[in-house]
Amino acid sequence: MTAHTDQTRSDIAWLGSRLQHLQTLSATLAGARTEQEAIEATLNPGLDVFEADQAVIAMLDESGTEFRIAAVRGYPDQVEADWAMFPNTDEYPLSAAVRTRQPVIVNGPEELIRRYPKLEGTGRSAALVCLPMGDFGGIALGYDREKMFDDAELEFMTAVVRQCSEAIRRTAFDAERGRRAERLALLAEAGAAFARSLDYRTTLGEVANLAVPAMADCCIVDVLEPTGLHQLATVHVEPGKIARVAELETSYPADPAEPHSAVGGVLRSGEALLVSPVTEEFVRSVTRDEAHREAVHALGMRSLIIVPLVARGRTLGAITLIYDTSSRLYDEHDLATAASLADRAALAIDNARLHQAQTEIARTLQHGLLPDALPAIPGVEITARYLAAGEGLEVGGDFYDVWPMDGSFGVAIGDVSGKGARAAAMTSLARHTVRVASLHEPTPSRVLRVLNSEILQHRPPDMFCTAAYAHAVPSADGGIDVTIALGGHPPGVIVRHDGVLEQAGELGTLLGVREDVTLTDADFHLAPGEVLVLCTDGVIERRDGGRMLGEEGLAEVLAGVGSGATAESIAIAVERAVMEFASAAPEDDVAIVVVGPPAMPRDYADA
Repeated sequence: MTAHTDQTRSDIAWLGSRLQHLQTLSATLAGARTEQEAIEATLNPGLDVFEADQAVIAMLDESGTEFRIAAVRGYPDQVEADWAMFPNTDEYPLSAAVRTRQPVIVNGPEELIRRYPKLEGTGRSAALVCLPMGDFGGIALGYDREKMFDDAELEFMTAVVRQCSEAIRRTAFDAERGRRAERLALLAEAGAAFARSLDYRTTLGEVANLAVPAMADCCIVDVLEPTGLHQLATVHVEPGKIARVAELETSYPADPAEPHSAVGGVLRSGEALLVSPVTEEFVRSVTRDEAHREAVHALGMRSLIIVPLVARGRTLGAITLIYDTSSRLYDEHDLATAASLADRAALAIDNARLHQAQTEIARTLQHGLLPDALPAIPGVEITARYLAAGEGLEVGGDFYDVWPMDGSFGVAIGDVSGKGARAAAMTSLARHTVRVASLHEPTPSRVLRVLNSEILQHRPPDMFCTAAYAHAVPSADGGIDVTIALGGHPPGVIVRHDGVLEQAGELGTLLGVREDVTLTDADFHLAPGEVLVLCTDGVIERRDGGRMLGEEGLAEVLAGVGSGATAESIAIAVERAVMEFASAAPEDDVAIVVVGPPAMPRDYADA
């Protein structure tokens, strides 16, 4: 009777202890917020519930072909290192349990090796039971003592494992939902960064900062440029490691032609690379010598993604994402996000380069439409300014020119409607027509009539031109006699030595619209120290919202310069006024020409 009572008390105590462990496990699982926390809870209180001495939890990869060890308890550390990944085949008891959704029991080492020869040399257990955790993984429980598992015990263990698997699935789902939100936010921020600037170097550096830590512990951006492959940006969640990464790049630079370069392989194939986890075999395949391998090992890479930057069929570089500090491993979802990020980055690079090339072409064409240098004419100050509208992507129609003739010189300024190649062709026609016609026609109005005829003959539809042409002759008193005609162009402004402003020229007919034009020659004299200011409508039509600089604003600028100002200082003042009138870049091209005889020295003027 006493023995029976003692056994009953022992059973009750055992059951109470087991229920207490089960309550602890349930509470810990309920409080788990991450997948790893749920896995740890399955092992820590779980081992007490199962009364096991060892445990291994393994998770299937997304393809379902391999298991990844997620946690180990009770086995030597080498077991986790040697069995980090293993195939999902019936050659392994845990694989069989997950495939059949039934427990697999192995009694002793001899039975283990007989049934599963590939496990020869692994840690031995007197008893082993493998239980499925749904369709995504399983748990293997080892016992140092022989243990019998009846149906009730297996049913209990299966129910507990099911509870654990549901907690792991819940936290994994929550984590994936959070990662999906982070990935979408990253792509949105990257898109905004690319939209803000056409400087792809700065932008890619910003994107690398966005990727860390949202999607990587370390992000490296390599870009192919005319001088070779350059590491454009390197960002690490631990800034102290950046120098080590840079040193590795210096010693073993990524090279498209190097067979042992991971980045080079991606650049050659144009296909993304996902390595999860990073294995010793992979490290050996991408290192060039033992020192290289040691340096890579020192970085501690756990998981890696390299995606090519491909736009319009051309490979422009690669983005490398690395997990080395955190315990996360990349999956196919991360690869898809990285590919989307790379697609956006590649288009940004290509668009920036196209923008740069277009800008260079526009600058080269614009330069060809303007004089290389202004002529040096004795007794005359001449200066000019040109401001391209916006970012200078298109060739503008504004032009100016100054050229010497026999005992005199010509000054022209004009504005052809439109932009681009057609405007450039018409601008070249206008500038050179005026210069050639000035050698044969006696008056500025006749020169502009020739220009009008040429435009009518050669212009594309809906194009026209405004122009002002002045013929200037230095006079004996040190001044200049000027005759000017305006073809639809804003009048010039004469700045007298006493600061008084006068209009130069009478408004004439727009050129290139009709054959019958009204053009008038106007004569005036510039005394020493007086100047003629000519500009295109980009000056007087400079806008800031509803405000416009206008002729009154230009007059205020010229009046504020003061008497005796040089042509150069006046041109600078007008240019500054245009730029400072509004914070935005000018919407129209601006051309300014200032010409006049220099002021006489005071002692000479007094005499």
